[in-house]
Amino acid sequence: MPLSVLEEESSIFGKDSEKPLTRCQMEINETAFAVRNEDVSLLKRRNEPFDKAKLKIDQEGFQYKKGSRPDQKSLVRKQLMTHKIR
Repeated sequence: MPLSVLEEESSIFGKDSEKPLTRCQMEINETAFAVRNEDVSLLKRRNEPFDKAKLKIDQEGFQYKKGSRPDQKSLVRKQLMTHKIR
């Protein structure tokens, strides 16, 4: 599959909207593309790439707007759930 098609198919935000994406949405789209580039079978599963991308940007220390960053307990819970899924 060409990378341009994979990138388009991997996009989670901005497909049906002309509104500019937020920094968080762009970061999730880029990370979802990277996750799907590693495992193309994720193209068939819509929620899993989003969850993995969100967890990855959280682990990398993405700076959310004040007050909207997930707390540490929810990150740990997501990590535990991710390991159970595998």
